[in-house]
Amino acid sequence: MLATVFRSPPTLVFNRRPDQCRLPVCGDPDDVFFDTARQRIYVSCGAGEIAVFQLQDRTYHSLTWIATASGVRTSLFVPELDRLFVAQRAGLLGSNASVRVYRPVP
Repeated sequence: MLATVFRSPPTLVFNRRPDQCRLPVCGDPDDVFFDTARQRIYVSCGAGEIAVFQLQDRTYHSLTWIATASGVRTSLFVPELDRLFVAQRAGLLGSNASVRVYRPVP
């Protein structure tokens, strides 16, 4: 399966069968990852959210949106560690850059 995100309008597009599927995602989407163990897709977005989609009845559905911080868009899912790493840039109020670590739940 191939998946990509578009920023305007913010949409996840993937081809699971001969037909394509389009789902709305959070604003300013950047990275897309498949979690094959849980049959999920994670999309990190600069609008300050991570969109999580779950495969159910051969179709992906929105499972949840996780709040992060504005501008947080670059991420990496590492299946061997079962973690989603999300980079947070330094903020305007003097906060340091950091990496947030998320552990998917069953």
